[in-house]
Amino acid sequence: MAGLKAQYAQEEKWINSQSLSPYEKQDKLEDAKHRLFGRYEHQLDTHPYGACHLSDQNVAQILYDKVLQYDQIHYDLHALSIMPNHVHFLADTSIHVYP
Repeated sequence: MAGLKAQYAQEEKWINSQSLSPYEKQDKLEDAKHRLFGRYEHQLDTHPYGACHLSDQNVAQILYDKVLQYDQIHYDLHALSIMPNHVHFLADTSIHVYP
């Protein structure tokens, strides 16, 4: 990852040295990010780290059902994404009082 950051810093420096409008610079910087870090994201997507128990549909279903069981009881679920080796969970807990 450090190598990618260094490559991006080089490209950023070069792009910023060009006679471009702020919008053109921003577009070129975004293109550089996608080109360089896209390779890293591809590695994460195709070679996840750690145990990937949640890639088993039965295990993921158990987790999904349990999260929904407590929705509107302990939290208000806004978003849930079950990945092969982790979960993204967005909920509002501010209105619930725990016994």
